[in-house]
Amino acid sequence: MPNYTGKFNVKGKLLINSNSIFNVMTSNSTYLYFGGGIENAGLFIAGGATFTNDQTLLGNGVLEFNAKVLIDTATIIRNKARVYINSGTLNGSNSESTWINDQDSELKYSTTQEPMLTGDLVADATNNTVEYNCSDSMYIAHAGSNGIYYNLKVSGLGKKKIKYNIIATRLFLEGGNIVVDDNKTLSIDDYNVNAVAYSSGSILGKFVRKISPGNWYHFPVGDQSHTHSFHIQPTDYDTLTVEFKNGSSGPNGLPLLENLRRIPANGYTMKDTGMS
Repeated sequence: MPNYTGKFNVKGKLLINSNSIFNVMTSNSTYLYFGGGIENAGLFIAGGATFTNDQTLLGNGVLEFNAKVLIDTATIIRNKARVYINSGTLNGSNSESTWINDQDSELKYSTTQEPMLTGDLVADATNNTVEYNCSDSMYIAHAGSNGIYYNLKVSGLGKKKIKYNIIATRLFLEGGNIVVDDNKTLSIDDYNVNAVAYSSGSILGKFVRKISPGNWYHFPVGDQSHTHSFHIQPTDYDTLTVEFKNGSSGPNGLPLLENLRRIPANGYTMKDTGMS
């Protein structure tokens, strides 16, 4: 379908076959409406859009939006596909507007305003992924009533700010810093050593991991400029909270207590919970 600039209302299910193209570039969500779901096996590119009824997004092709995406009042969108919000926002019309990332789905979000600032983002289904990708500072959404993600991925050079308690089964830190507000935590709810996949960037603030004996765990904490990774091999099951603080350790240095094996040379690391 060629570029389209007028008002376009899809009341039934939109099916895009392989080798087919849907390309409707509108700058505002009031020009493109979806009412019956989308199944994409080809190429889907849109500007802004409004979802007007409960519906499901399907298919192995990426659904790519490049302007504001709005979920209507008391409407539930169930994502079973891969959706990229490249610019604009993903938001609801009221508190009952809901975006659900279903099992094995993906939402890649590249806008500074947190997704579903109005309404609810649900992202706890098995192996679903929410990726925050932006070159500017952006906020990570609360995600459901308990702030739970399954796969939380962070990429791009900008800061990813957390102002809630966030819990993830897996964390992929691929770029930029995660900045956790004071008195809030970013927690990993899995004993697996590989529950944190690290490429670059740092976590500024309290980072919590479940730990088990005999394994080396990585805490990629640091400051604005550098990562000062903390590594530990525990002797018992526990939950450990680590935060890097840039400061002087004093004339006597840091004591090696409770099986701590590696200590950053610059600054010190706070440990909120102990080890056996």
